[in-house]
Amino acid sequence: MSITATTVNEYTISLSRTGGQGTKGDSVTSAALVSGDLILTITRSDGTTYTSNAGRISETLGIQDMNDVTLNNLADNAVLRYNATAGEWQNHQLTTSNITDIDNTNKEDGAVLVYDNTAAKYQATNRIEKQTTHIIGGSF
Repeated sequence: MSITATTVNEYTISLSRTGGQGTKGDSVTSAALVSGDLILTITRSDGTTYTSNAGRISETLGIQDMNDVTLNNLADNAVLRYNATAGEWQNHQLTTSNITDIDNTNKEDGAVLVYDNTAAKYQATNRIEKQTTHIIGGSF
C-alpha cells in the first residue's frame, strides 16, 4: 500500500556554515523540483551561478514508512489495529475473538452468536433460549 501526494508541496531549505562566510560565500538562490529531483541554483559571491542536483525527492510515502506503524507477515484482508502498549499501529488478521463486543467463550461446532442485552455482547451459544428470539422458516 502506498499513499501518493496529489497536492503541491512546499519545501524549505536551510543552510548553515561554520566559521566566517566572508565575501567568497555561495548562496542557494532558488530550488526547483524537476522530474522528482531537487535542483538547487547556487549563486557565487561574484554573481555567477551553477546548479546542483541534491537528489530525488519521493512524492510517494508507503504506510510502512510512517514512524508509528509496524507491518509484519502481511496477508490478504489484514487490517490496521492500534496497540496502545506499543504506541503504534500494527497489521492484524481480524477474527471474532478480537472484536470487543463478542464473547467466544462457548464457541463450538454449530454455535451461533446471540446478543445478550445484560452482558452487552454477542455470545457464542448452541442454545437459543431467549423469549424474544423468533425463527421463522427453514429446516432444523
